Order: sequence, then C-alpha cells, then structure tokens
Amino acid sequence: MKSYTVHAPKDLAGEPLEDGTRLVFVKDGVAWPAFFIPELWFLWHRMWIPFGAYLAMWIAAGVLVGFQSTAMAVVALALNAIAGLEGNNMRRWVLARKGYDEIGIVSGSSLEDCEARFLERWLSEAAQSSEAKAHAAPGPGAIGASARAEAPMGHA
Repeated sequence: MKSYTVHAPKDLAGEPLEDGTRLVFVKDGVAWPAFFIPELWFLWHRMWIPFGAYLAMWIAAGVLVGFQSTAMAVVALALNAIAGLEGNNMRRWVLARKGYDEIGIVSGSSLEDCEARFLERWLSEAAQSSEAKAHAAPGPGAIGASARAEAPMGHA
C-alpha cells in the first residue's frame, strides 16, 4: 500500500475537473530515484534550492577530504542517502514555497489508484458543495427578512 500527500495551488478555483490537473501527488517514503540520481531528480522536479544545497555540500565535502576517491565515494553515498530519505519532504517544502497547500492524504496500490480514489472523493465533495449552495440560495425578499430577524431588539 502506498500513501501520497495531495497538494493544490492556493488559487485553486473554478471547475473541479480543470483544477484536478493542477494537483500534485507526493509519495510518502523513500524517493529511490533521488537516491540513485539525485542531481537529475532535483532538476526534474524544479527543486532549485535543494539542488544548490546538494551541490554546495558536495563541493564543501570534496574540499574537506581533498577530493580523494575513497572519501568522495563515502560522501556521495551519504549525500545520496540524504536525498533519497528526505527528497519527498524537500519536495513538499518546495511546493509550499510555491504556494501549494496540502489538501489531503490518500492510500492505494499505485499512483494511478491513489489519483482515482482522491479525485472521485474530491469531485463528489465538490458536487455536494455546489448542490448545498444551490439549495441555500435565498429567494426574493429573504434578505430583508433575515436582516430583520438578526436586528437587535428595539431596532427593527
């Protein structure tokens, strides 16, 4: 079973089907591509600050150990482990900086299953919300009646 956090831009408004294409699903757990090829993974996800930090740590560690091959292999393994273990958390942080809110968590057997489950629930909630708004719309003359009902005693 895989779990994903679901992120949406703060300006999410309009048709749920259109807005569903702007959702981002981020897996919980280890980011294996970030462990094996962190540079490409950071660039693919447009994570410029974590990419810069990764390069800065790589260069700083190289300077400290004198770019010796054995020591650099250990440094590479350590940096790749950090990227793999914390990559998805860094991705959530980058999304938050870009104005995305975490709007849910979903579990399923695959990413496609999680997307389908979340979108089914999200679209049904949007439909229920629009129905509730349609039923709650005041009729003609209801505004004056509600204003009289809410007026303090002696002022109506």
